[in-house]
Formats: sequence, C-alpha cells, structure tokens
Amino acid sequence: MTQTNNHRINDAAKRKRQFFSCWCCLLLTAWSLSATMAQDEFEAKRTLISALIEKLGDSDFTTRELAQSRLRELGLVAFDQLHEAQTDNDIEVAKRATYLIRSLQVQWSLRTDAPEVRRLLAKYDEKNLVGRRSLMEQLASLPDTKGLEALSRMVRFESDGRQSRYAALQLMRMAVPESTEQGEAFATRLQELHALSSRTAARWIEAYSKSLIDAEASLSLWDQITRKEEQLLTTFPGRTSRGLVRDLLRRQFRLLRQLERQEEAAVVARRSVNLLDGSREQLIEAIDWFASEQSWMFAEVIADRFPVEFQEYPELMYRLAEAFLKGGDEERANQQAAIALA
Repeated sequence: MTQTNNHRINDAAKRKRQFFSCWCCLLLTAWSLSATMAQDEFEAKRTLISALIEKLGDSDFTTRELAQSRLRELGLVAFDQLHEAQTDNDIEVAKRATYLIRSLQVQWSLRTDAPEVRRLLAKYDEKNLVGRRSLMEQLASLPDTKGLEALSRMVRFESDGRQSRYAALQLMRMAVPESTEQGEAFATRLQELHALSSRTAARWIEAYSKSLIDAEASLSLWDQITRKEEQLLTTFPGRTSRGLVRDLLRRQFRLLRQLERQEEAAVVARRSVNLLDGSREQLIEAIDWFASEQSWMFAEVIADRFPVEFQEYPELMYRLAEAFLKGGDEERANQQAAIALA
C-alpha cells in the first residue's frame, strides 16, 4: 500500500514538473512574440514618421499641412525623428520640424515619481536653461536613484541638445548601488530607458551603462562618442560646448585609469586640456580636478600649454608647486614656490 502511494506521489510530482515546464515555455513564447510584435510596431511607426517628415517639404502646400497635422497628432512618439529633422537640408522640413518640436507638450513629472521628484519638477517648464540644469543636479543627488526616471525623460525629450547631454552627465553622477547584482540591475534599467531613443545623449548613456557591466567592452564605444563630440564642437560649436566635451572626456579618463590603461588615459587627459580656453577660472578648476583624481602630473601639462597665464597668476604657480610636491619632486616644488613668492 505504501509503495502504491509513493508511486502516486511521484507521478503527481512528475505531472506538476511537466505542467510547470510547459507553462514556462508558453510564457517565454508569449513574451518573445510580444517583444517581436512591439519591435515590429516600433519599426512601422518609424517608417510612417519618416514618410510624414519627408512630406513636410512637399511642393504641395496642402500635403505639407496634412503631414504636419498628422505628426502633431502622433506627439512624443515622433520626437526623436523630428529632432533630427531640424537639421534637414530642406529648409521647409527643418523649419516645420522645429515648430513641431516646440509645440509638443512633455509631461516632465509623472504620478509614479517620488514626491521629492514631483516637487522639484513642479515648475520645470518655467525655468531657464540655468534653472533647469540646477534641477537636474538636484535630481541626480536624490538618494536611492529616485531621480533616474525623470532625468532619463530629460535626456530624451529636452529640445535643446546641450540640455539633453547635461542630463545624461547628471545620470552618470548618480550613486551606483554597491552590490554587483544591484549595480547590474541599475545598468540594465538605464539601457531599457534609453533603448528606443536616437538622441546623442542616449548613446552616452549606452556607453556608460555598458561600462558598469563590462568596462573593457565599453572602451571602443566611449572612444567613438568622445571623438564624435569633439568633432561636433569643431564643426558646429552651437550644438555642444567645451564643458560638455570636457566632462565626457573625464568620464573616459576615469574608466581608463580604473582599467589601468595609463597611457591611453594620459592621451584622453591631454585632449581634455586642449579644450581649456586659458581663463583663470578654468585653469584652476582643471588643476584641482586632476588633483582630486591624484593625477598630479597633468598640472604640468596644463602649465606647459599656458605658460603666460601661469606667470600671471600666483595661485596657479602654487598649485603647480603642490603638484610637484605630491608627485615626489620636492626640489622642483620648492623652486616653483619660490617663483610664486617672488
């Protein structure tokens, strides 16, 4: 009797395992189909939006107006492609795309946001560029990555590309969870939030999130985005800024030093020094930043590039003397301090 009961129990357990296995397969298949359908729908919308944007430059006025009206109805779904179209070679397309971008209403604060986030974003639309950047910095400083979703919205929907980039840099400032598992979850969430965006700043976040999971694998992507941004600064300086490129290069510098790629890090450091305009404030900030990274040798690199400025401002000479001292060259430190004193 006991043996029969055991057989029944084993058979029941076997059926349960089979049922669970089949259920998991069905769920996986359903998820896969859902993901495929979502991707297909996304691509179909992109194709539709591209066609409508092209019609913004049609020779027929009515066609242009209808396309513009349809794009306005699509709303934020069309944001990324409209943003790119603002620099279209067709002046009519660029003009109408810019108008549509400015007319789109972005809901910066959502009910799912933490109370602190909603409070910060209450009057975000009313802020000027400086005010918005201040709010971005405050969002990045909130504990438990509470500002993650809101900053990600800014990366995607800030109409000014420089503001979008600044939001991305603030995302990189956020404290990453210490445990490996939580850190990877944080990186994965970043990837999910920016996967559908074609904004330049979204590619910055892609490189950053990848570096959190596999730093070595992210290096080529980092090199691509920093060099592309340097090129943009040279050709279209109004679309980026020295400060944005500098901060992006500093992220790359830190990553290379973390991987003990000192020679490559030195090259990136020199590229960042080349962005300095020679103003007293910038030179002091740059030396202090390298000092905070315990990379004292780059104070001399800055001094070699701006010898006149270092002769003019004693505080720069003293900082150079300190760099020599921290680097173990006491004799040169004393010489530099004596020059500054004189």
